[in-house]
Amino acid sequence: MENQRGIAAVLITVIIILTAMLAVGGYVIYQKLATEKNKPNQTACTQEAKLCPDGSYVGRTGPNCEFATCPVVNATPGFKIYTDTNYGFEFKYPESFNTSFASFQQTPSAVISKAGSGKIDKDGCYVSQDATNANIGVNIINDMRFCLSEYEGVGAGQLYKSYYYTTFKDDNYITLAFVVHTSNGCGVYDALPQQKLCETFMKNYDSIIVKPIQDSVATFKFTKAAL
Repeated sequence: MENQRGIAAVLITVIIILTAMLAVGGYVIYQKLATEKNKPNQTACTQEAKLCPDGSYVGRTGPNCEFATCPVVNATPGFKIYTDTNYGFEFKYPESFNTSFASFQQTPSAVISKAGSGKIDKDGCYVSQDATNANIGVNIINDMRFCLSEYEGVGAGQLYKSYYYTTFKDDNYITLAFVVHTSNGCGVYDALPQQKLCETFMKNYDSIIVKPIQDSVATFKFTKAAL
């Protein structure tokens, strides 16, 4: 009788253990199946490549086979930072251009003006006191309005071209000033080895000179409320 009770106890224990193991195993299998069910269907992407601005390539990836994101290109490498803590803004600027045929007449800077000062016209554009024949237009850069006024000054075979980008905040007109110095044409290099290089520079003036200035203006931002 005692043996039968012992055997019964062992059987009950074994049944309990087996039941627990089956329950745990069933739960694990259920979780795995549920996870697999929720995974998006993975498809084989075509072996295409997209050329990025920095010269690298990216392929298609992910469940929708979209092109991977290109690396972020730094458009202002080596630029210095101009900071005005009084009026709460900053921007980056290049110290020089990638050419020997042009340079800044002075370090790029900012000019603060008030309406009625004679430095700002009715359209909110900077008025140069040293040159005439302005070329004026409006630029929207990073959702910010800038009035661009360009001036040219010629003297002794030299050309001085000024780019003034003006925006407005808190009753203040903020003008980013860039004054570029070049020779007035390539005639000074006639029959010299530099003539061809100078002509190439003139043909690519916008990409060598104007684009770095535009990249500089694009970095302009307000950092805090004016003091």
